[in-house]
Amino acid sequence: MKKLNLLTIFLLSMSITSISYAEPLDWSGRVNAGGFITDGNTNKKAVVLDGRGEARGEKNRYTAGAEVRYAEDEGVETEDQYMIYGEYDRFITDKWFTGGRASFESDDIADLDSRIKVGPYVGYQFHESDPLNLSTRVGLDYIADEFENGDSEEDIAASWGLNYDQKFFQDRVQAFYKHDVSVPLGDTNGFLYDGEAGVRFPIAEILTGTAQIDFDWDNDPAPGIEEGDTKYSLKLGYDF
Repeated sequence: MKKLNLLTIFLLSMSITSISYAEPLDWSGRVNAGGFITDGNTNKKAVVLDGRGEARGEKNRYTAGAEVRYAEDEGVETEDQYMIYGEYDRFITDKWFTGGRASFESDDIADLDSRIKVGPYVGYQFHESDPLNLSTRVGLDYIADEFENGDSEEDIAASWGLNYDQKFFQDRVQAFYKHDVSVPLGDTNGFLYDGEAGVRFPIAEILTGTAQIDFDWDNDPAPGIEEGDTKYSLKLGYDF
């Protein structure tokens, strides 16, 4: 409960900051859904839902999102994972920004009851436009893990992130890639890597398709859990 309060306090501080720096904001976002069900010779089902919203002002940028994944194979859970996150960026020049972020995730298959990340960072926006976005950041994270066997871990970690997307073929196809790396200062062998890459393409006037690969690496997972985890998804989405 104490660690969940840390997340609540951070998100509340982001809201207070937004009031302090009130300004006109441009809103954008995306929601996606994918999945399948088979019943007969094989019984499988899977669902993936995610969404992301961004509000951008002259000096401030607010980002929030969530993701849910669930899958079964012959009645056995093969995925049960969800995440929520929020970020606040304050631009101190046209390119440089400082900010903070908070996230909460749970992964039942990886025996991870909860993982909270909270921390500040400094970043650089190389390019920001509809056809091309590229930014990077470095910072520190407080990471608190609770495992289903009752064990827990807390670390301060150095973090590095990269976010890239670009449109091609007369702006009809968008390629994207992002990653997040956290390296605990007390145990550099226990690093975390979360990455995703893919393409988005038009399906109809207001709908997009997304083919995506997620690759996560935990160099010090719970006992009996593999370090690497790769997920493939095909989703239908709506941009606003």
